[in-house]
Parts: sequence; C-alpha cells; structure tokens
Amino acid sequence: MKAIIKCITLAALVSFATALDCSTDVVIKSQADIKALGTCQVFAGKITVSQVPIEELDFTGLQEVRGEMLFTDINSVTKVSLPDLKVVSGGLKFESVRDLHAISMPKLIAVGNFVLSTAPALTTLEFSAGLSQANAITVSDTTATEVRGINVAKVQTLIVDNNHYLKNVNLSSITDINDSVRIAANAPGFNVDLSNLQTLKSADFRNIENILLSNLNKIDGDLTFISNTFSSLDIPKLKTVAKTITIGSSNNLSKLGMQELTFVGGALSVGDNPHLTIIDSFPKLNEVDGTVDITGGYDDLQLPSLTDVRGGMNLQTSSKQFSCDGVNKVRTTVVKGNSYLCKSAVANPTSTIQGVGKLGKGDSIGAASSGSQTALFTIVELGVTSLFVAMMLA
Repeated sequence: MKAIIKCITLAALVSFATALDCSTDVVIKSQADIKALGTCQVFAGKITVSQVPIEELDFTGLQEVRGEMLFTDINSVTKVSLPDLKVVSGGLKFESVRDLHAISMPKLIAVGNFVLSTAPALTTLEFSAGLSQANAITVSDTTATEVRGINVAKVQTLIVDNNHYLKNVNLSSITDINDSVRIAANAPGFNVDLSNLQTLKSADFRNIENILLSNLNKIDGDLTFISNTFSSLDIPKLKTVAKTITIGSSNNLSKLGMQELTFVGGALSVGDNPHLTIIDSFPKLNEVDGTVDITGGYDDLQLPSLTDVRGGMNLQTSSKQFSCDGVNKVRTTVVKGNSYLCKSAVANPTSTIQGVGKLGKGDSIGAASSGSQTALFTIVELGVTSLFVAMMLA
C-alpha cells in the first residue's frame, strides 16, 4: 500500500512540475492538458491543438503566448474559448476546423499572424476588444457573414477570400499594407472599406461590388482589378504604381478615375470592360515603362499627358467611331518599344498581356523608334461620329 501511495504522490509531483513548465512546446490532447496550461498566464513555447475529441475547449487563465498557437484538424470541436488571452506574439491559427461554430477571444488585441482557414461552420469572427496589432491577417474559406473588430493601422499581408456569405468588411483603420492584399471570391455584392489606406506593395481585388480607396497614393508593386461588379472605380490620390496596373473583365464598369496618376513602372492594361466606352481616366499620366495595352469597346481614349511609353502599345476597340490615324503619326516619338498595334472596329479585341487576353494571329505589329517627346490627346468632332487622336508637342 505504501508503495502505491508513493507512486501516486510521485506522479502528482511530475504532473505539477509539468504544469509549471511554461516554455516547452506542448501538444494538447485533452481538457486536462488545457487545465494544466491555464496555470501559465504567460506561455513562451508553441501550443498545438490537433485531433482532440472534445466539443468545447476552454483556455481560461492563459493571457499571453510568446510562441505560436495552432488549432488544426479539430473536426469534433465546436467552440474555442480564449477568455483571458490578450497577446500572441507568433501566429494564432485556426486551420481545417470544419465543425468549429464559435471562437471567443474577448480580450485579444495583438497577434503576430492571425489565420482562419477552412472553417465552413463558423458564421461570425469578432475581435471584441479590437485587434490593434497584427503582422498578417487571413480569413479564408469560411461561412462567416460578419468580420468585426479589425482595428490595425499597419499590416504586412491581408487576405480575405472565398468567404461566400461575407458581404462586407470594414478595414478603414488600415493605413499601410507593407506587402500584399488579396480580396476575392466573397459573397455577391461584396463591399470593402479601405478608405484610409495610403500605401501598399501589391494588391489583387476581385469579385467586389464597391471598394473605397479614397487616400491610396502609392503602390510599390502591382495593382490588379479583375472580374469585379462595381460600376465605378475611383482612386483620386494615386500618383505612382511601381509595376503593372490591370483592370479587366468588369462587366459593369462605366467610370474609371485615377486623376493624379503620373507614373506606371510596368504595363498599363485595361480590357474587357464592355461598358467603359469613354476612357479619360488618366489625365496626368506621363510615363509608362511597360506596354500600354487598352482593349474593349471604347469610343473615346484620352491620354493628354502621355509622352513616354518605354514598352509597346496595343490599342484595340470594337468601336467604329475610333480612329488610329493620330496615334499612328506619333507612335515613333511616344512609343519606344518594338511592338505597336492600333485597330478599331475589331470583332474581338485582344490583349497582349498574359492573363487578360492574347494577340490575334491576323493583327499586324509595327516597330517604334525613339524621338522627341510628344503628348497624345483626343478630339471628338461635334456632330460627327468619328474620333480623332492628335499630337501636341510637349
């Protein structure tokens, strides 16, 4: 009997010692493991929760994780409660959590990397205290109808995609995205508020009905808008884009404005926007270091300040009102690249930019040589359906 008591006492001491070790990586397999973890207000290692046969997980007591906290393949878990958690220095990740209906984290204000991915049963994501610090945020492949409480000002990466019931998200607190943003394939009629965003590295926006980019002024990489449903796109303060601008396959787009844009370091690609019949979107655009590729059904194209295209130029429209005569006269002075094409009344206008379209086999390509700078602008003759492109010396 004494031997048995001694063994039990020793086991209790070992368990107690383990509970006090708040720096070693731990794998949670039971509620007892979670309870032991609760003795650590601050945990310095990695916490992994995987394949736990429990419906509700309660991490009461845990206030800070200085490593990573990962929930993955917890298919039987329906609720995760983190009532005291304020800070996760590494990642707080929920991945392949198919039965998870609710995440409660009422005090969380800072996280290194927040990921919610493949959570088809989760309908609401809320940071009740307001998430004010995060290096990266991903919300992907959920049934969430609401995402609330994202209050960060700066973030490295931002992904909100494949949330088929999410109709809007307020990200107006964000001023800088140092790497990339992707917002795509959410609910029909999706709205996003990025009205205070000023700078970003690259952006990919798709399947959006309304987007606010009122203060965006600089992009250090690519800017892409594909397959959106908005009728108007206005980025009034954007001045420079270091790489390529792509605006395509937006069936409702009829008004496009980038009034302050002066420089594009890659290509300018606008195509397959059937209701964009007047393109007067770039009044101050002076230099494009890649190809100017504008295709569609436009009657009027105005580029009054454009004097330097260092790549090629591809202008194709199905409109019979557009004339290439003026453009053809100045192509050698404005277009420095080796490829040039301008055609109107084209049955199927096609882009030369990969991902937007491909060049038709029957179209001719002309060579352009360098020369003095000129500017392109358009004049519409009153009472006449033809449109002329003329040259104005800079």
